[in-house]
Amino acid sequence: QRLVNVNILSNFYTVNAFLPGMYARQRGHIVTIASASALLPVGLTRHYTTTKYAVRGFMEELRDEIRLAGQARTVKTTAIFPFQLNTRRELVEAVLKMPFFSELPVVDPAVAAASIVRSIRANKRQA
Repeated sequence: QRLVNVNILSNFYTVNAFLPGMYARQRGHIVTIASASALLPVGLTRHYTTTKYAVRGFMEELRDEIRLAGQARTVKTTAIFPFQLNTRRELVEAVLKMPFFSELPVVDPAVAAASIVRSIRANKRQA
């Protein structure tokens, strides 16, 4: 339940709180962090991956909702799909021991943040 609350429902609540104001100001940018597993599932993280697929679908639907509201030129969305971030050593070490994951890059949070900011400034739909 906690995984669903954090990874899915938090997006619902945040967008519901801020989207009306963005429409009123005709300005805004909604950014969410999904995961590369929402693009390339590996078969070992079913519950986590399912929540990240939900975030991906939510952002695609939100983009269409914004377009249908006539706000696509002024309210933007960006969904970020990072690989493993080097934020919690014990988690990173455990993940890297799993088959396939040892092949994936571990990204420094500062590098990821810089990439995210560039993506937002460029109004990329996905990064």
